[in-house]
Amino acid sequence: MGIGITTQSNVFVGIKPELGQGAYGAYTAGIGEEEDKRSAQSPLEQCDYLLVPLTNARYRDSMKAQFEAYRESGASELRLEAPQLQELGVLPSSGGNGGSRSNSNGSTSGGNGGIGAATPQYIGLVSSFLELDSSEVDVRELSLQVLQHELEYANFVGIRQVIVAPPKRLNTLHYYAQSLARVFDQFGERCPTVSISLPLFEDSDPLSTWELWNTIRKMCRYAGKLSVSLALPRQRTPGYVLERWLSEPVTCLLISASVFTTNQYNYPVLNRFNQHLITAFQRINGNASQFGELAILLHGMEKYVDKLCVGPSQYLEYINYLLKKGDKLIAMENSDANLDSNSKSNPIANGNGNGNGNGNANASHAFFSMEPRVMPPLLPHCEDLSNAVYQTFERDAVKYEQYERAIAMAVSDILMENSSRWRGSNEIVILVAGAGRGPLVDKTFKVLDTLRVTNFRLLAIEKNPHALLYLQKRNFEHWDNRVEITMCDIREWDDHVKVDLCISELLGSFGCNELSPECLAPIEQFHSKPSTRFIPQSYSSYAAPVSSPILYQSLSQRGPQYLEQPSVIHHIPYCQTSSRINEIWNFTHSHEERLSHFNKTSVSHFRVKHKSEIHGIVGYFIATLYADITLSTVPDGSILKTLQDQENSTIENSRNHNGSSSTPTKGNHTENMRSWSPIFFPLKEPLFLNDDTEVELFMSRNNNKDKVWYEWSASCFVYLVSSSDAHNNSVEREKHNHTLKDNGTDLETQKLTNAFARFGHQHDSSNGESKFFEDSVNHTDFMSNRGNEWESVKDLHELQNRQIPSILDKERVERKKSFVEEYHVRVRTSVSQLHNPNGSTYAIPL
Repeated sequence: MGIGITTQSNVFVGIKPELGQGAYGAYTAGIGEEEDKRSAQSPLEQCDYLLVPLTNARYRDSMKAQFEAYRESGASELRLEAPQLQELGVLPSSGGNGGSRSNSNGSTSGGNGGIGAATPQYIGLVSSFLELDSSEVDVRELSLQVLQHELEYANFVGIRQVIVAPPKRLNTLHYYAQSLARVFDQFGERCPTVSISLPLFEDSDPLSTWELWNTIRKMCRYAGKLSVSLALPRQRTPGYVLERWLSEPVTCLLISASVFTTNQYNYPVLNRFNQHLITAFQRINGNASQFGELAILLHGMEKYVDKLCVGPSQYLEYINYLLKKGDKLIAMENSDANLDSNSKSNPIANGNGNGNGNGNANASHAFFSMEPRVMPPLLPHCEDLSNAVYQTFERDAVKYEQYERAIAMAVSDILMENSSRWRGSNEIVILVAGAGRGPLVDKTFKVLDTLRVTNFRLLAIEKNPHALLYLQKRNFEHWDNRVEITMCDIREWDDHVKVDLCISELLGSFGCNELSPECLAPIEQFHSKPSTRFIPQSYSSYAAPVSSPILYQSLSQRGPQYLEQPSVIHHIPYCQTSSRINEIWNFTHSHEERLSHFNKTSVSHFRVKHKSEIHGIVGYFIATLYADITLSTVPDGSILKTLQDQENSTIENSRNHNGSSSTPTKGNHTENMRSWSPIFFPLKEPLFLNDDTEVELFMSRNNNKDKVWYEWSASCFVYLVSSSDAHNNSVEREKHNHTLKDNGTDLETQKLTNAFARFGHQHDSSNGESKFFEDSVNHTDFMSNRGNEWESVKDLHELQNRQIPSILDKERVERKKSFVEEYHVRVRTSVSQLHNPNGSTYAIPL
């Protein structure tokens, strides 16, 4: 953001300067030299980036002349010259004005480093006359060579990102993608980021531009240097469209002056929905420092100077105002989360020991930071955790408050149901299995003290010898040596004691993936009685298909093995493509239901309403600690489909997305609990889904006495309508009286509304500037009434006289209502491979 604006997010502001009066030459021929000639309020002082053409009209004319000469000469090979000095739109300078912002300590990165920079950096605009998708070989070769020359020059002057116009012909889209793929292969890591400009959505088919982008991206093999720049719309963006784009590598938001409206002060402002849209991207990109940065680029402002009597400075001030307000909201959220996990509520977290900085220590710290991370799941049953890991997880006050409530309720029930027994000499026996550094022991002591229970036996088992030392210290200093501490693996505990209450915290991101079932099975079998209670009592694993191209790209770059093993994902953007999250399996702990089978298999079905591409399966868990006290990692506002719901569902219910006849189960994340992030099971090859597709997920949990591993695969199905006369073969089918209508769900919009509720308009009384940026009274009074969703992109590349065909140049068949009896044939359209068979890539040792 501009000078004087303090920002914490990874978002910057730029403008496309007005063409004329040698503007590009003035802006580029040593900006530092020209700066003194401008006023202190110059737009250059308020922006971080200038969007400028890499070459000018002279270069275009030169290329045209060289191309005509080539055709007339009949030469066998076209060779175009690199641009000369007078043909450049960005002139070389001694200081260099590349595309990376420099922060206060001199490192180049995203974040707020560009604030206060002496001069803006550049984003290059690739020549708009290129036709990379031309059906003529010579024209494609001309376009490719020009693109190569411009990228070479951009790389030389340090421009890190260029914006290229979208394809003009859908039927030759493969040529466009082929040209980009060749460039990425030729330049490798030297290549600047190439960003394709597209409308955020088309009103007639909201996901059509995403589908265009996805096709190019796939044909370019998820190139790390390929991104997308989105033009803000005039209409409200559907929630499912915004969620889709939030998980994509969006590097620029393009805002044409024509999408602004005016408020009562005749100031240019954005409609509320576009304000929310910017804040949503600010939240994602503000935390995604490992995945680049976001630039908000303004253009076309000079066209409305006469109408508003304001210049580019007012537009920039307004965008900076929005970003500053968003930063405050994000900072408040982060501050609240950190406050909730403050270690004051947990005395153990205030221990003196310092971590040794090993790998799992770094992983654990990620759970309490906003930095995006992809981490392997922890293996505490076979690897000794560091002091830093324990200290970090003990900061989760919410989790231990829930445990304390559960322990209090369980102990109260034990005392009440056996009141006559506890009056005698018998003592209540409580086991903390996997005690770590003792947070659950602390909570148990607190409960016993509150309930005035003095006749008890408290056991703590821990296999980590270093954590054992901490337990011994706590036992001496705080527990009056009342805790019987044993160092051993829970599964190897050799004692004849029968416990009344077993407490553990062995849950992983998927519930069972840190081997809680295997670890507690011996306790159930050898150390429990009919009245023994367990905390947690049970836990269920939940899953849903998701789209996350950024995550898929990151895992692919690490190596193929990472696409066949689960990962814990922390603050990585992803889009849930199904409207429901399904329960996959569950485990229950009790004396009556001993865990004799650790293997689980699940076949689960999801309806995906909108076209998408799934890159994997995201996993959560819900644990019942005791009675109605739970821990949940499913997202807020989730609609859950339990195993019972799935068992009761018919094929008709699954396709119509009504589920069972019962009221849908709603789930929420345990508020401010931060110990777990979702787990991700990737697909080696993403699956593309059309509208109204059913995804069938197969998952299995396997135990062969030596190791535990997960296997997974996904299949896609569509339902085709067939008449009864033609339907005589033995296929999987469904027969019903069916009205063809849109049975969609507004879950995505609901989730979006909930997210935006935190960004409601607030008056900033500390700054008088805010009144000029209030919302417009008339939300339809746009600067310009011309054009459709493509106008902003065409204006950016100065393509007003060219016709970019609609992405919707395809036949649309209007679905008509029908009340006839129909057969619906379930047809498999795609299937993934079975991932991680026999634990060949990833397994948890026993």
